[in-house]
Amino acid sequence: MSKTFTFGFLGEDVAQKNFLVHYLESQYKGVFSEVTEFGWRVKANTKDEVDANLQAALLFKIRFGLDVLFIGRDTDSSEKKSVESCREKIANPFKGQSGVIFMIPIQCIEHWLWYLKWKRDNSGSTKNEPLESFKRTQAKNVVYGEKAKAETRMHLANSLLADLDVTWLESRSESFRHFHRQVTDFLTQYAKGQ
Repeated sequence: MSKTFTFGFLGEDVAQKNFLVHYLESQYKGVFSEVTEFGWRVKANTKDEVDANLQAALLFKIRFGLDVLFIGRDTDSSEKKSVESCREKIANPFKGQSGVIFMIPIQCIEHWLWYLKWKRDNSGSTKNEPLESFKRTQAKNVVYGEKAKAETRMHLANSLLADLDVTWLESRSESFRHFHRQVTDFLTQYAKGQ
């Protein structure tokens, strides 16, 4: 694929953005290019700020001519009804818009990282350990330790993301699979239009 897709990101925290950047680099090197000015215009640090800035994100997606807008938001719950409600709430303002991809981990992004840590710590195991029902605080403690500073957390996350096995993670986490399929569907639709 010779086209480079421009993108912007609106999400709750640096951990989500870090995951997204590593994912795109490891799976689609050179295919996506971030328009950093978008991030200066539309910012969020909480789920409420993400929710409040959805319309602004769409307007700036259009203004900057972005190919893709990634929206990252935690569900803060593992209950299926809550997860579906969150997905609908976030997707609703973008009905009919192409190039909007939702990254909505169950509870928090650290659950995806926990799966990667579990795989690293249990290499060779084929056991499918469901982790997303554990509390967010437990996921963060398992991934980062109890009192890790921001720099340490980023270093630990990066070490887990260095060997990102998308196929394996997709087989373990329904929320990751939902995200990954949106990306592959976007690229497939583009390829069909060529």
